[in-house]
Amino acid sequence: MAADDDDDDGSWLRRKRRKYCIVATAAHGSGDAARVDQIRALRDRALLGTESGGAFVGTYENAAAPVAQVIAGSDVLRALVREALGR
Repeated sequence: MAADDDDDDGSWLRRKRRKYCIVATAAHGSGDAARVDQIRALRDRALLGTESGGAFVGTYENAAAPVAQVIAGSDVLRALVREALGR
């Protein structure tokens, strides 16, 4: 880890986590899918620019991992989430 990434307030971890859209990645099977990139860009442009959007993203990040595990393990849930996210 670079010296400027080593901080005590956890901001390095938050920056690292924000690179991912864990539920969309689980639904699409890859963080490199075009739709995941679109969702990530929307999150970064529209949500993280506001206080309420940032709070939403923070809540999502805390709850998403167990939800993503369930989605990733089910073809039916993966298909439903892909549809909900607009393919």
